[in-house]
Amino acid sequence: MSSILDLCRAGQLKAAFTQAEIYLTQYPASAVAQTEMHLVMLAYLKKAVAEADAAAASRCLRKLANLALPPHPGRDEQLFWEMRALLAALSKRQPVPGEAISELLTALTTVPVGAQPSKGRSVLLQAALKCKEHLPLTWWAWWNLETLRPEDFEQESFTPNGASKPVNLPAVAETAYGTYAAQLIDRLQMGRQPGAPAWLQTTGQAIAAQTRVSVDALLPRLEQLAADYPKYSWLDYRRAKLLAALGEDLPTTLAVLLPVVRRKSSEFWAWRLLAETLDATDAATATACYYRATTCGVEEKFVRSLRLQLASRLQEVQPGEASWQLQKAEETTKAEGWPVRGEMLSLQGKLAQYPPVPAADARRQWLETAEAAVYGDLPWQPVVLQSVRADAPDKPGAVYLLPPSAAGSPRALPVPLRRFKWVAKLPVGTPLQVRSELVNGKPRVLQVQKRPAGQAWDSLPAQVGVVTGSTADQARIFVTVRPGLRLSFAAADFGLMGLTAGDAVQLRLQAREKDGSTLYSVMVAAKTTEQPDAAIHREFAGPLRLHAKGFGFVDSFFLAPHLITRHGWQDGEQVSGRAVLSYNKHKEKEEWQVLTT
Repeated sequence: MSSILDLCRAGQLKAAFTQAEIYLTQYPASAVAQTEMHLVMLAYLKKAVAEADAAAASRCLRKLANLALPPHPGRDEQLFWEMRALLAALSKRQPVPGEAISELLTALTTVPVGAQPSKGRSVLLQAALKCKEHLPLTWWAWWNLETLRPEDFEQESFTPNGASKPVNLPAVAETAYGTYAAQLIDRLQMGRQPGAPAWLQTTGQAIAAQTRVSVDALLPRLEQLAADYPKYSWLDYRRAKLLAALGEDLPTTLAVLLPVVRRKSSEFWAWRLLAETLDATDAATATACYYRATTCGVEEKFVRSLRLQLASRLQEVQPGEASWQLQKAEETTKAEGWPVRGEMLSLQGKLAQYPPVPAADARRQWLETAEAAVYGDLPWQPVVLQSVRADAPDKPGAVYLLPPSAAGSPRALPVPLRRFKWVAKLPVGTPLQVRSELVNGKPRVLQVQKRPAGQAWDSLPAQVGVVTGSTADQARIFVTVRPGLRLSFAAADFGLMGLTAGDAVQLRLQAREKDGSTLYSVMVAAKTTEQPDAAIHREFAGPLRLHAKGFGFVDSFFLAPHLITRHGWQDGEQVSGRAVLSYNKHKEKEEWQVLTT
């Protein structure tokens, strides 16, 4: 009699199955009998995989489940790889046979397998995640997320053509946990849609109650993963949605959600989730967040539904704005070739008499309200606009904001130009204020506003210098700020024509490093009555000690012969005056220069 292996190789699967069944019935605990039966069933499965026959594969899997063969690492691995191949083939079909895939995976979850991590188990998960819309809920308990390998938590990256930076792809673990959470969210929300029939609401409540146990087990795991893998940015989003779907208290939900919105403030979905979370308790702020979501600069097809929501919410209080939002949704619908029906048809009838007019004042208020909801717990910090770098083919534009610093050389905060284009239209030095938070030890700017009470360049410390002289035409002024720091500026730039030596000026200086040296630029200069520091400006008085060569000293201050001659001073006469610290180019050193007496 031919062996079971020979029968399988010859394609005589019925004969092989009959022989294996007899052997397994006689010796149910025999590892050999179990292995030979699995060999036959694997041959059936391979045939179904080769023909991409999902129905035949499902029948094979249910038969294998009925045989109740004990789990075995080697046999499990063979099963995983075959199922991975079949899922890959099915997912490439157009249209994707979703119902067949769901039935196939449901059948697979009836087959007992062990709980050991393996390469085959992971590649099967990856294939299943490509068909995630068709995953049965039973899949997760069967596959067992606790069997993820360390490699499954690693993100891969690639650099797209023409890009300068690599793009990180989600890790297998990140996608798996996110997909599982999304399924639980859908179950929690079943029957909660406005206008849902009573039977669906009742069914949804029962399903939500059943789902609660799985959600309670998943939430701490998501929290731990977010802490261990901060690059898994979507997991906090899923955790916040789970909390919202559970109906947890608002502060608990917002504590998870707000950091997500801050990190993803340029993504429309983040503002939409915040709007959905707030709607039951604060409809006005929810409306503001819906509007903020539409300003994120994404393709219109992604925010079409949001514009319809806004049109519906605003039809009575802001009909012109509602009509404008509806018009934008209509344009997108037409461009995408989508049918006009349902809510859009209803709104067209209600808003037909109102011309589309954007509500400028309301929009500004909505933006302020939405951003206050997200950033309101963070303090404002004063900054000024330092510079703007325009977009370049190889580098996106940036706005540089200068915070205060007692040292006089603060480090500028860069923010993407695309997020704050309005700032680039302001003059440099404009006083602004920002809200920011630390990310990996570095401040990340979240919100920028004008600072009405500020002054130009006021984030730079004010310093009092003293004028030591000027060019012959008085166009350029020379100033000593402190010992070792001398500089000059164009008087006309600050409306300071007519300054004379000894005048005090208030300066704001911006420092920059070049070739190992610190260079200073005068950003603000104004005449002041404030007295300069004694290190650069002094008053003196005392008896004149006259030298035979015509010069003299009062205390330690040198008086040139022309001063003594002009005033007719005599030796021992009481003399008073002022002196400034100046630079003597001939002696190449700083020294006191007497200005007036």
